Amino acid sequence: CSIRPSCNQIECHPYLQQNELRSYCKKEGILVAAFGSLVPVTKLKHGPVDRVLKRLSEKTGKTPVQILMRWNLQIGNVVVSTTSKLNRMKDYVDVLNFQLTESDMKKITEAGKARKEKRTFWSNKNLDKLWASTVKTSVFFMRKFYLRLPKVLNLKNYPEK
Repeated sequence: CSIRPSCNQIECHPYLQQNELRSYCKKEGILVAAFGSLVPVTKLKHGPVDRVLKRLSEKTGKTPVQILMRWNLQIGNVVVSTTSKLNRMKDYVDVLNFQLTESDMKKITEAGKARKEKRTFWSNKNLDKLWASTVKTSVFFMRKFYLRLPKVLNLKNYPEK
């Protein structure tokens, strides 16, 4: 494509670490935004990551949710949340006030690998294939839309192509 994406939003959590895709994005200068980062405490409870989160929560005084978000930040991702609850938003901002040690990061990563890689949002392989072909078509239409957007919004000093 002629316009390089600046961000790729993918499901990423300890049970679906997406190392190959994240490495590619990093190499190409594409920011990774992680959705589903809380899957180990929402949809896939009682897995190997739970024990690690409990120990780290006791050690750091942070919640398992904050620890999972911090893990994602420290592996280089932006974390996406859909909450509209003010108390959760405050907790999420607090992830910027602590760091996990290299050892803590490794414990979470290894515990995540102990469980078979698990998608929770796109679990059907046929849907994955459909998504891949849809992306190609979407990029074409998105490019046309975004190139017209400055005119629609009457933006001045915006380069046209």
